[in-house]
Amino acid sequence: MIGHSQRLAQPLTRIQKRAVALVLLVVLGVSVWAVARAPSAPISAHGCVNVVIASSTGGGLLSQCGAAARKWCASEFASRGALAERVQEQCRLAGLRPQGG
Repeated sequence: MIGHSQRLAQPLTRIQKRAVALVLLVVLGVSVWAVARAPSAPISAHGCVNVVIASSTGGGLLSQCGAAARKWCASEFASRGALAERVQEQCRLAGLRPQGG
């Protein structure tokens, strides 16, 4: 440990500064690439309903297609509340409208 404080007090050399900058640029570039390539939530369309909700582990995806989606939408159009409104919006995007509407 002799001379340790002296080594810590010395400024970085030009090569060391460039190496640190290069590492930071690579980390930043990989981060931007990962965010840009991250899959988005499935889109509700063609009789399939997808709703992203908050859950105890972060986010959850509720998804139904066909007859199950029609039944789910009919139930949610008869309901009120924040979740019902989100499901209703996605039902409309999937082309599943409320009866008589």
